[in-house]
Amino acid sequence: MKPSLYLADDVYCCISQGFLLFLDLNRDAYSAIPVASVAEEDVLAALEFNSGVLIAEGLLSRATGQKPAPCEIDLPVEHVFGFEADHRAFGAMDDVPLRVRTSIGDAAAVWRACDRASRALSTQHISATVGQVRSRKARATDVNDSIGMLAAETAVFRKLRPWYPRPYLCLFDALALIEFLARRRLFPTWVFAVNAQPFGAHCWVQEGNVLLNENLEFASQFTPIMSV
Repeated sequence: MKPSLYLADDVYCCISQGFLLFLDLNRDAYSAIPVASVAEEDVLAALEFNSGVLIAEGLLSRATGQKPAPCEIDLPVEHVFGFEADHRAFGAMDDVPLRVRTSIGDAAAVWRACDRASRALSTQHISATVGQVRSRKARATDVNDSIGMLAAETAVFRKLRPWYPRPYLCLFDALALIEFLARRRLFPTWVFAVNAQPFGAHCWVQEGNVLLNENLEFASQFTPIMSV
């Protein structure tokens, strides 16, 4: 069966627990349809069967574009810190190695990154924020993708993050870490993921298949749907 339906701009999809899930970044909304299996013919059949609704919702188009298949984003298989405990209480003081030293400059950089993330999420649509992060990463030169450097700078962020007065939220904390690392010429991947039953959405930061800021066991419960 040849595909005749294509994803609209800024629409992403993946398969999770018997459903084909869509992320419409422009509307900041998720949708889902059932699918028999991950086989391409079953995915295309489900799309054709639901094409009227999906086109009306602006998720798909008959115009040639990106093929509507599950995204291919590697799930992390290891954690940069190697801790066994659940670290979703991001930045907890006792989960950072004591040898991590920070300076006033580091504290100021973390505060600026957190403030930038907070203002972005408060004053502009998520699609604009994602677009800015993606564009900056595409323009970046002299990029440092060393796992050792990423681990060291993430540890600095984790140690100082509690001083910024905002509760943990995956979207904010991932973006704040992205902003902090970008100032160090470090541009890891911002991953958005979903779980169908029960529905849940989550995001984290990783480099390759190495997780930077989430518990590995918790992240593996989700299916990536978009990466930045």
